[in-house]
Amino acid sequence: MKKLTLMLGVAALVGGLTVAAPAANAETVMLTNQNRTYLGDWIMETNNGCPSGTTLVKEKHMLRDPSYRCIAPRGQKTVFYTPGTVMPQTVTYTELPTTVIEHLPAAPTGQVYVTADNNVYLLNRKNRTVIDAVTIVQPAE
Repeated sequence: MKKLTLMLGVAALVGGLTVAAPAANAETVMLTNQNRTYLGDWIMETNNGCPSGTTLVKEKHMLRDPSYRCIAPRGQKTVFYTPGTVMPQTVTYTELPTTVIEHLPAAPTGQVYVTADNNVYLLNRKNRTVIDAVTIVQPAE
């Protein structure tokens, strides 16, 4: 893990890395913070704010502009699939529109960008394994 972190740090200094090919596996797409911000903004625009039933919370930061996030009501179950987990067959997802995908790194063959429960995932089509994920709606703390 330290090697990967070091590689990513060096790549960021050289000009930003958005697609990497690990030595032992098929190519992997890595979403940058800029990609994640774009996806969050897209979900907010699509829903004219936070998705129905959630609340917009403004977070203040000392070193940067404030950020916003959508919080589910206390007690409401929110499901978020982390990278490496398999999205169950019972979960319905929608592929992202081409106009959104154009702003993201190209998904490798067999992988697709989708949205499910107002979160965005890079998913392996064949076995539904989550490759990368962007949280849009977070559980109440």
